[in-house]
Amino acid sequence: MERSNDNLNEPDEVFTVTLSNPVNATINPEGGIGEVIITDTWQTSLTRTLPNNVENLRLISSNNVNGTGNAGNNKITGNSGNNQINGANGADILTGGLGADTFIFQFGQSTISTRYRITDFAINSDKIDLLTQGGTATSAPSNFSRAANSTATTLQNLVNQVFTDANGAITGNQELAVNSAALVQVTTSAIAGTYLVINDSTAGFQSSNDLLINITGFTGTLPALGSIPGGNFFI
Repeated sequence: MERSNDNLNEPDEVFTVTLSNPVNATINPEGGIGEVIITDTWQTSLTRTLPNNVENLRLISSNNVNGTGNAGNNKITGNSGNNQINGANGADILTGGLGADTFIFQFGQSTISTRYRITDFAINSDKIDLLTQGGTATSAPSNFSRAANSTATTLQNLVNQVFTDANGAITGNQELAVNSAALVQVTTSAIAGTYLVINDSTAGFQSSNDLLINITGFTGTLPALGSIPGGNFFI
């Protein structure tokens, strides 16, 4: 299969390789045949949006450029500059790299069923910029708090708990209001990690619209239970 000078961005390609006539080696009769899968990664020093059927985008150089995913499950990696990264649709994995990066989230995309993960969110440096479900700019959450640590074993139970009580520093339930966000850590192994739960302008949990973002792997100091300045995480 000819692969030289191929710089086109394409879907995964699969082909079979058969090994024969080895020199100074022995091939197991049951082996010698393998499957090779080529997964394309688009590397660019410019602002780019992934074309259809290309999975991964890597921003290179130190330019302040931006990367946007497609409808697939993408991995988007920033460079050492200040990047804007938007996974678009799909269950995406986002890495900002060095620099003060902005992760763009549109209501209806990183939901409980297709949640994104930010692998290296830098508290007080990186920021989250929210868009409406229609893709227009919207303000940062009017209220932001850290909920009590959770022992939920499913994401559905976790979200239900946070919507019931979003502030772990106040006795009694403090429901997650409209246009509000909560930070929560889960300690049980099934879904252990750190999450952001963000309610849109409609009261109550809307599974097709409200955001659930996994920020496990964050750097910096996690805020204490209770109210958090929104500017620490959002713009």
